[in-house]
Amino acid sequence: MRTVHKLGWACVSFFAYITLMPSLTIIFMNQLPRDSPFILSDGDKVTCTPFRDLYPAATWHIGPSMGFRDSEEEGDLSSTRDSSIKQAQQVLKVEKRSCGTGRVPTRRPTGKPSLTIRPGRKAYMRRNLPNPTQSDSNALWPEDHNGHKYAVASIAGPYTGTQGRLNVWQPYVEDEEFSLAQVWVASIDKHGFSHSLEAGWQIYKDLYADKRPRLFTFWTTDNYTSSGCYNLECPGFVQTSNKVLLGGSFAAVSTMDSTQFEIKIGIFLDKSSGNWWLRLNDEFVGYWPKLLLGPGAFNFTSGSTTRVDWGGEIWHQPGHYTSTQMGSGQHPSLAGFRKAAYVRNMEVITRDKGLHRVSDPHSISSYPRCCHVVAYNHTIVSKPDWGTHVFFGGPGFTKDCSTDQVHGSAG
Repeated sequence: MRTVHKLGWACVSFFAYITLMPSLTIIFMNQLPRDSPFILSDGDKVTCTPFRDLYPAATWHIGPSMGFRDSEEEGDLSSTRDSSIKQAQQVLKVEKRSCGTGRVPTRRPTGKPSLTIRPGRKAYMRRNLPNPTQSDSNALWPEDHNGHKYAVASIAGPYTGTQGRLNVWQPYVEDEEFSLAQVWVASIDKHGFSHSLEAGWQIYKDLYADKRPRLFTFWTTDNYTSSGCYNLECPGFVQTSNKVLLGGSFAAVSTMDSTQFEIKIGIFLDKSSGNWWLRLNDEFVGYWPKLLLGPGAFNFTSGSTTRVDWGGEIWHQPGHYTSTQMGSGQHPSLAGFRKAAYVRNMEVITRDKGLHRVSDPHSISSYPRCCHVVAYNHTIVSKPDWGTHVFFGGPGFTKDCSTDQVHGSAG
């Protein structure tokens, strides 16, 4: 009888533990003391903020509930024999700084809020993109009088994720302008509205107060009209990692004819929760919640389509082409490995096939004379583990890329 009594209490205790564990976890995380703020060598002031202070209504996850494994083709960077390629690390990691469990490293604002500086937001509408299923594999981006220029590889379909490796550069960027390299995952609903999730590296002095390449995220649910922001500047993206600094700089960048430093960016759907996760290298950074994106976003049964882009974007002052560079500042048709910016091992995730290599992406450029993209569907002999990849970029204003030649020129 005593044994049965003990077993009964054990069952009750276990049930109470399971029932109360989420609440106890929340209480524990709320009571965690803030780590002391610290300053990195690049000047960034970092605060470790309890997760619940940032996201009172969000759910904390270590990672997605679904398993996620790289394809055999993509492999691990550590297995490559090319010593000229290394993984780019943030200053935060190189200096062995992080926050405690349940806390998020946040960069103290040093620039202007992105909601006030995102230039020409309405001009960047996915419904105005050339159709990536068209027969012409090299298309021009629609005329943009708001200063945006693009050079991307694009593919459309019912995709639930993507990843690729981007080398990090520090091109010349004029004040009040930006240059970036990134991965886009966009859903276009039946009304033509674009829901876009983006991540990569970016140089943007107005936002970061310097011209270092920095890790960034961005999202919008209404064609960049009124919703969305960079990094953690508004409610939206939920960061769970205590080891990644959104808006943080990289300790080393690629240089001409020398070592290439690259990051692996992955964006993919956790089917069980409906959240879209971001991964930097092998670290899950956080997620865009299902509720944020709305019922029409990425809904493959309601007529929504998904497109994935890889490549570069710049923004310059409207009306004249400036010296702001894209990628490495080199035109990809005249450069290659260790000279031009690239995205390699471009892969997508489908509901049926999982992660697999992109086939025949479409190259789309705003103005090929100024910034261009060159896609390769098959690996090159000297780089057997590159898979499908692109080189992209451009030098900014030159005698071959002036105001008169930009508008209406296909190059």
